Amino acid sequence: MIYREFQEVNPYIRICVCTKTYTGWKLINRIIYDHQFVLVSRGIGQVVIEQRKYQAVKGDLFLITPGKVHGFIADDKEPFEMEVVHFDFFYEKDRNFWPHKKYHLKQDETGEEIPDKELMREVPVFEDTITFPEYIRLQNFTSADILMKKLIELNSLVVPGKELLQKSIFLELLHLVYEESLQAGRQKTDSYDKIRIAYEYINEHYKDAIRLEELAKLCHLSTSYFSMLFKKHTTLSPKEYLMRVRTEKAKALLVQSDLTITEICEAVGFHDIHYFSQYFKKYEGCAPSDYRRTTKERNTCR
Repeated sequence: MIYREFQEVNPYIRICVCTKTYTGWKLINRIIYDHQFVLVSRGIGQVVIEQRKYQAVKGDLFLITPGKVHGFIADDKEPFEMEVVHFDFFYEKDRNFWPHKKYHLKQDETGEEIPDKELMREVPVFEDTITFPEYIRLQNFTSADILMKKLIELNSLVVPGKELLQKSIFLELLHLVYEESLQAGRQKTDSYDKIRIAYEYINEHYKDAIRLEELAKLCHLSTSYFSMLFKKHTTLSPKEYLMRVRTEKAKALLVQSDLTITEICEAVGFHDIHYFSQYFKKYEGCAPSDYRRTTKERNTCR
């Protein structure tokens, strides 16, 4: 992986267009050989990048990098409009061409889809900075929209100094995206700090009866806002996370101790053997006793 500095950025703007989609429109299994900013300026759609699916709305910005399989699917009721700029971060005289025929994946003799790897651009990682995100919901959509529209308008003109003007506008856009990326990163860190106390409290007091209101109070948040933040960072509700912690502790005791199932149930905070067995089977796919037997047998055979 090659690390670069921002001072080295010398963008080459290849083409800028506004794509207006319609009901039933889609473009799938596509690769590009340069970089692409896609700004959704109107409507609704779906953007897929390497099987990651995003529901895209006005203000969403995507960075699609060389070689990533991606696609776009318009909404049935409100097809989206996209402002698109193809570019390279660094100008390369021998490689700055527009590969019209290289849009979609080709097939080799076995039918496997393959890209022309020799045409792929470098995906830069900048020193002492964050990398540009694949997706971000812009807070300052209006400014980004104005800059994208300027680039699109310039694309069709033949005027002296056009390339210089394109670079200056694009660098302004790049700085805007960079600033928003930093802000999004700070917001993510700040929101995690707000629920970190509850996260650590559950890990330490999982044996106790823990109420949602108690956790929210520890974090000085309302119960609804706390629950939303907690799920955002852990993908689980506070109750689900508590149950997962208890179950993982129970798994360790099943293998590392000679305690009975009932004693383990009590030790990790379930207090109801039937509920414990039911939840454990749902989570692990087998009863606690079966987990103990098969895990110990597996360890013995090693």
